[in-house]
Order: sequence, then structure tokens, then C-alpha cells
Amino acid sequence: MSEKKDRSGRGELKTFPSAAGRPDPRPDSPVGNPHRTESTPVARPARPKPAAVAGSDRPETGPAGRSDALATPAVRPLPGGAAKPEPAELVPRLVDQGYGARDVASRRRWVERRTGARLEHVGRCSVPGEAMRGNIENPIGAAQVPLGVAGPLAVDGEHARGVFYVPLATTEGVLVRSYERGMTALTRAGGAVTRLYGDENRVAPIFLFDGVAEARGFCLQLDELLPEVRAAAESTTRHGRLLRLEARPLGRAVMVNFCYSTGDAHGMNMIAKATDKACRLLLERTAARRYTVFSGMDSEKRASGALFAGGKGKKVPACRPAWCAPTCTPRRPRCASSGSTRCWVTCRPAPSATTATTPTASRRCSSPAARTSPTSPTRRWASPISR
Repeated sequence: MSEKKDRSGRGELKTFPSAAGRPDPRPDSPVGNPHRTESTPVARPARPKPAAVAGSDRPETGPAGRSDALATPAVRPLPGGAAKPEPAELVPRLVDQGYGARDVASRRRWVERRTGARLEHVGRCSVPGEAMRGNIENPIGAAQVPLGVAGPLAVDGEHARGVFYVPLATTEGVLVRSYERGMTALTRAGGAVTRLYGDENRVAPIFLFDGVAEARGFCLQLDELLPEVRAAAESTTRHGRLLRLEARPLGRAVMVNFCYSTGDAHGMNMIAKATDKACRLLLERTAARRYTVFSGMDSEKRASGALFAGGKGKKVPACRPAWCAPTCTPRRPRCASSGSTRCWVTCRPAPSATTATTPTASRRCSSPAARTSPTSPTRRWASPISR
């Protein structure tokens, strides 16, 4: 291969010989170019150096005067010689995670400089930074969302009994009004009687074994090890409670449903941490070789037919109270025109304290003469009820 400068001095000249009868795979191959031969030199411009990176603002430091923020390039330099983009800074990592008032304000000012946004109202929140610990990372304040109230909603449940007014935070128009119409209709119909049948969440790790016999032995050991597994799982949380274990063998693997009660929270992160510690205990006490915390059978953030019977979330039926259900009594009057006997149904609402008599409604006689005759006994009935 020969190498020399061209006359203009714009770059290097390189020759790429190719085997006879075989096309050169390089993009500058003479194949397909009738004006070039195998000995034609190819100009290779030298790659320019990337442009100098402009200096960026240093992130705010914490109380101790230091920051762990790192600068990493967002995009690598392009092969065509494009200038290197400005590096993207990570959000400042402050001392003790930066939940103090000074650190929150410092991080908020850093965001304002980097984005050009004004966060004046975000900083004027009534939630102190230390109160956010464990609920959010890299705090800069709190957002204000329009808050409406809908109601009344009459509920007769195991724990909630009475008339409630429900706050709803949203930016979607007519959403609160739509909820309020349903709540009002339900309340005027007598309210709703509700009962809680199930309230749980689950994680389904999978354990792998050397053979089917070991997997079967593992399933038999779960009942004996349940107290130890429950103690290990509940040692990581104050709110989660392990209810039971459900084993499902799949050849040399076993998927286990860890069913938890999580209180008022969804608690997926909480029970995942508890399950991981329980799995470590099972790995020591059984013949399991290894495990994966999420097997997919828990159906987190995805649809699954396995959950139709329950096991994730609350299972609550609701219906009208028994005292407001209509009472239907069948009657069999004789038709005035044809003399035939037809079945009439009179629906009588339950009597109230303010209403002594309530008009009744029933199905009219099907005879045209009875419907049109002024003397027809069907005149005493109110509007018909559709079948």
C-alpha cells in the first residue's frame, strides 16, 4: 500500500488493492465506478479535533462544602467530525442526600440555571424537606395541583360509615363534576353497603433446583419454614405482614407467591425488599441453587388472568341497602274486556317516615279494549313498567 500527500494538501492519499475477481467491500471501492481503477488513490481527510467543551456551572455544594456530582458526556463524538456536545451533569448529590432546607433550595437553584425555568411557587411549599425523606429523592420543593371536592357519598362499610366528601386533585375539566353526579345519585338511592373481602399484594420469586425431586422437597418444606420466613420478611418493614406462601412447581423450578398485607399503601417496593431477605433465608435452608425475585407471575404493571380470582389489591363488593330495595307483589286481576286472567306485578317502594302513601306502578292489561275503554279498571294503575 502506498501513501503520499495530494497536491492540495487536504489529506492523505491511500491505495487499497483488491483481489482480482472479488469486489472490494469498502465504500470507496472502484467497483461500480468506471472512472477509477484499482490503483487510483483515495483521499482520506484527517479527522478534525473535537471542539473545546464550554465550561458549565458547578453544582451547588452541601453543608460540608463538597458535591459528588459527576459530568458525563451525553453523546459520543460523531465519526464525521462533528463537534463534541456539551457534557450533561448529573443532579447534585449532596451530603446526607440533601433533604435540609438549604440543600433543597440549592438544588432548586441549580435546576433553574440548567433549564431556565422559574420555580418560585415550587419553593413556596409547606412541606419541609426532612419530611420528604423516604418518599422522594433529589427534592426541590412541591407542586401545587388544583384540588376539588365531590359528594355527598353515603357509605355503610366495616370501617367507613356515614356521609363523606371526597377530595380530588386533577387538572382535567368536568372530572370532579362527573364523580359528584354518581355520588349524589348513589346517596339519594340510599347509599352503598360495602364489605372488604381481600386486601393484599404479592411478589412471586422463582427458585431453581438440580432436579424435580429437590423442587418437590422444597415445596414440602415451605409450610415448616413459614414462621422463620415470616419473621425474616417482616423484619424489614413496619407495615407489611406476610400472610401465606403459595408454591407452584414448574419442573426443576418453583415459583412462590409471597402474599402480603400492605396496610394503606400499594407497597411494591416494601414487599420486594422483604421478599428478597426471605429468599436469602430459603436459599440457606433448602436445596435451592439460586432465585430471581421477580418471575413475572406477580403480574406487576401487566395484565394477567391469574389475578382474576384476586390476590393483588382490594376486593370490595357494593350494593344498595336492603331497606331501600323495592318490594314486588304479584296480583292476578281479571281483564274487563276478554275475561281472561293475566299476571300483574305491583312494585311498592318501602314506606318512609315522610310519605304515608306512595303511588304504585304495574304492567297494564294487554287488551286494546281495556286500554281504551273509559270504564276500564286499568285506569287506576299508573304508568306501565317496561319488560
